[in-house]
Amino acid sequence: MTIHRRSRVTLGHAWARPKRQMLVRWLALCLALAVGALALAVSSPAVQAEPLPGDIAGTVTNTALQGLATSTSSLPTLGQRRLVPSGPRDHRQQRRLRLGSLAAGTYSLRFENASGSYLTQFYAIEPDIHSATDVVVNAGDTTSHIDATLIAAGSISGTVSVAIPADLTNIDIMVCQPDGSGGWVGFVDVSPASDGTYNITGLASGSYRLGFQDLSGANRPQFYPNAPGVDSATDVTVTGGHTTLGIDATLGAAGHITGTVTDAGYVGLDIEVSAYQPDGQGGWSP
Repeated sequence: MTIHRRSRVTLGHAWARPKRQMLVRWLALCLALAVGALALAVSSPAVQAEPLPGDIAGTVTNTALQGLATSTSSLPTLGQRRLVPSGPRDHRQQRRLRLGSLAAGTYSLRFENASGSYLTQFYAIEPDIHSATDVVVNAGDTTSHIDATLIAAGSISGTVSVAIPADLTNIDIMVCQPDGSGGWVGFVDVSPASDGTYNITGLASGSYRLGFQDLSGANRPQFYPNAPGVDSATDVTVTGGHTTLGIDATLGAAGHITGTVTDAGYVGLDIEVSAYQPDGQGGWSP
């Protein structure tokens, strides 16, 4: 009798080889993922932290010892930000100023008063941005002692009336100042209230000339007082902290010139017609 011998195979031996193969595959996958993450980290630019903002701090002083309501503008190369000085007012009528969260760079500061009681100025006590002193802000630092002393402004007030009924709010009042070459140049235009009263604020001490024009054309234009042009007008003197009163104007009825402009072909023309009048000094003014 032939005896056949069976080989003994245990369950552990049956699964040993597949388990080893699975472990090798997992290790290969993990290695591939680690290599990919390393390559991505090397190729990606490093994320830099945001630079810390800087501040500008100082004191706004009110020389006229009145309440301060001053806006301060920080004017960088691009953009503009405005705020009202913060902090309590002390016995010297001062307000502490702080401009925060500014990017590092160079700034120009403008100080202006919404009511017109004080002259607008740039740091440090300059009339325009071109002559202003730069204020440098460093990241994470406070640029201190950027102070401003506000100068009291003057004003001009009066009443406008007309010969031909018209909307008085449609009257243009132009303020002219010397242009530095012996002439005059307009720099402010305002309109009176419906009753004809007006008050022009925010003026530096000096001499001005005022022109009045009814934009409807019903009443003739004039310069104060009843002058045909700016060169023959009378100076209006303004002193800081004071109002020059009684600069009134009564506009007379305007005359009209009519006619027709044609060419040889009687075709409609785009022509501008201007009227000139003697300026009182041997010349003519529009």
